[in-house]
Amino acid sequence: MSGNYLKLHLPEKSYMIRSSLKNLKSKLNPLQFVRIHRSWMVNINEVKEIEPWFSGDSKVTLSDGKTLRMSRNYKDNLEKFTLN
Repeated sequence: MSGNYLKLHLPEKSYMIRSSLKNLKSKLNPLQFVRIHRSWMVNINEVKEIEPWFSGDSKVTLSDGKTLRMSRNYKDNLEKFTLN
């Protein structure tokens, strides 16, 4: 395989698609999906908890229990939704 591939995690199944994260982001609702790391985007409705971590990064826990690292460079993207 060559090129950019993404793995989309949905409640019922995961899918591999050929696209860049930047391209996918342009097609999603920016009020519902935010980038939290150069490798990850999340649905803000699935975010259960945000905890401070090392070096300004944070740990994001999703409603299914999975945890992802949120880079300090993308911290403002998600926090603008959680501070309301």
